[in-house]
Parts: sequence; C-alpha cells; structure tokens
Amino acid sequence: MITHVTKSLSAALLVATCLLSSPGAAEAQILVPGDFGDLQDAINTASPGDVIVIDGGTHGPIVIDKALTLTGKTGTPPKLTTHVLPMPPNQSPCVELAGPGSGRVTIKNCLIEGTTNGGSFSMNAPAIAGGGFDELHVVNCYVEAPRWLDVTGGAVEQPGIEVDIPFTLIATSTVIGGFPDDNVITSFPFPFPEGGSGIVSTGDVAVFDSTVRGGEGFHTTWDVDAQGAVPALCSEDYGLLGVGGLAIEVQGDLLFARSALEAGEGGTFHATKEDFGTWFVCQQNRSPTLDVSGEIHDLNSSGFLMANGPLIPNQDFQLLWDAEAPGSILVLGLQPQAPLAVGEKGLLFANPSSLQFFPAPGLGVQLLSLSVPVTPNAEGITAVVQRYTATEGLSAPVFAGYVPN
Repeated sequence: MITHVTKSLSAALLVATCLLSSPGAAEAQILVPGDFGDLQDAINTASPGDVIVIDGGTHGPIVIDKALTLTGKTGTPPKLTTHVLPMPPNQSPCVELAGPGSGRVTIKNCLIEGTTNGGSFSMNAPAIAGGGFDELHVVNCYVEAPRWLDVTGGAVEQPGIEVDIPFTLIATSTVIGGFPDDNVITSFPFPFPEGGSGIVSTGDVAVFDSTVRGGEGFHTTWDVDAQGAVPALCSEDYGLLGVGGLAIEVQGDLLFARSALEAGEGGTFHATKEDFGTWFVCQQNRSPTLDVSGEIHDLNSSGFLMANGPLIPNQDFQLLWDAEAPGSILVLGLQPQAPLAVGEKGLLFANPSSLQFFPAPGLGVQLLSLSVPVTPNAEGITAVVQRYTATEGLSAPVFAGYVPN
C-alpha cells in the first residue's frame, strides 16, 4: 500500500523554492533564438558558468570550449547534429568538447544525433566527443552516434559518447552507439562494420535511470541472382559479420542504478533469390556488455528511491521511496558532482555546500509530491536527491534538471 505524504501547498512550495533558489543558481542566461540566432555564436560569446537556453531548432555541429550549461525548453528540445552535405574530409561530432582543462559542462533536454552520408565509416564521429573538463553531465537527453548511410567503407562504428574526462554523469537519458543502416545490399565491405559502444571514457562513469546500449553490428542482404552463391559468412574461418557494440567501456569506475546497460545485437546476414524470397542465414554474437578497468558499483541495493523528473515549472515533481525503518531523511542538493565517500554511509553525489535536509516520516512505500514553482535563474540547476537512514546510509541518487517552459 502506498502512503501519500500530504503536505500543504505552502510547505511544498517552500521546499521546492529552497531547492531551486539556493546559492549556485546561474546568474547569466543567453537565449537561442533571442539573444543569438546561432548556437555556436552564443557559445563563443558566453562566459564560463553561463546558461544557454535553446528553444527548439536544429543546431550543430558545435564546439564547447568553456564550462557551460546548455538546456532545451519543455516541449521543444533542440536537436544537436553534425554535418550533412557538403561535408569536410572528416566528420565532426555533434558536440565537441574542447575545454581549458577544468570546469563542468551540463547538457539537458536535448536530442543529440544525426544522419550522414559519405564514403567511409572511418570519417564518422561520435555524437559527443572530446575532453578538457573535470565533469560532463548529460541529463534528460537522447544521444545516438550519427548513422552512416553509405556502407562502402570498412572501419568500426563510433561510440555514442567518447570522452577524456575524469567524471561523466548520465541521468534520465538514452545513449546508443553507432550502427549502419539496415538491410543494405552490398558487395562486401570487408570486414563488416561493428556496432559502436554506447559510452567510452578514460575516467569514471555514473549512469542513473538511463538506457545505454551498444550499436548493432552490420546487417546485410546478399542477392543470389545478381551476385552468385551465398558465401560462408557465418563460418568460424570467415567470421566477418560485425559484432554488436559494448554498452560501456571505461578505464575508471562504473557506478549505476535503475538503468538498462545492453550490448548491441550482432549483425545479421540475409539472402534473397527471385524464386525463393528472403531467408535468414545467420547472426553474429553480441559483444560483452561492459569493459571496466576500475571497480563496478551496482547501487541498486542502496536504499530504494525513485523520481519522475525533470523539474518543470507549475508541474508536480514526485519522489517515491520505501521506508523499512523509522528516521528516514531526504537529502536534497544542487549541482551533481563526482561522488564523495561519506565514511561507511555511502556516496554523496551533491555539492555539500548546497545540501538541504527534509524529514521523511512513516514506514512502507511513501509518495511525496512537490509543486515546482516558476523560479527565475534556475535553468542551470540540476537537483540531486538521496535518502538517508541510520541503518541503510545514503541511497542511490535521483537527478532532476530544471527545464524551463
């Protein structure tokens, strides 16, 4: 039985306003369109720490060279894409990170993907790539490596995200590695392209309430009438079908909870013949799901807590938890950061200077609804909520970015 934690409207507004109006809310905003019609012009003009609010449209490719927050608006998420035609010799990422060596980039409520044409997979690029920052936060976004439609090349597909950054947070998002178009009749682009990994990073990666999936291997169709007998593509000696991409490859630690981490499906080989139709010949295996050099921290058992973010003005933000013992406290903070170990009490994912504490009484399953107010200068805020009890310590975090109407 779910217990609804009933609060007066004034109490709910007090908590939400305290959360969103604390020090750390962005002071400078740039509107696209409005202040600038071109997103790259807005980035070039911005100062470190500014927030760029993007009201729909298709933009890119872009280069981010300073600590910024980019956020789309409710109902009109912008699409950040790459070159279509004409193209340079090598494709650019949809979002290239070229930072000064420190700072945080946050991207919220955006579609980051593309479809391109060209002569070689080797010219393709990830959706998000680069480095030069301490942290990258991707919140409430859909990220997919640009699809390459001309399959005359033979290099491996690109990851959805490939970064050289100490800490990357993926929250309430989907990230998919690259893969070629399906069912292309081909005369063998050896070796068949593999699916790209969902995420590749030299640092630590944290994934919460998200899906990260490797791209599919190459799917091909062989025309027997036009090209002759079916080759032994599925034999161990030949083995040319592209394998599915890994979900995540990291040199540091991986932390996750309430997320689907999946390897991409292996490539399939179909044959066609005019008097026979189409038949399935074989499918390549998936890759392993994970390749983690550091430690793997599955935080699913670290206290149950769920949320329905993002934070949208004049809509309810709900938190759901299961209190097995009395004395539960909600810990609310602003701006996620790389986790801090709090003794034996777990990991804290919010800046300690921004913390607010809220009693969460009652036992069993609890539901708390907060009305999100219209809060000036809150577009750069991402809220972090964890539950604390003396017996369980800190729960896995939930994240909710403030998304303006």
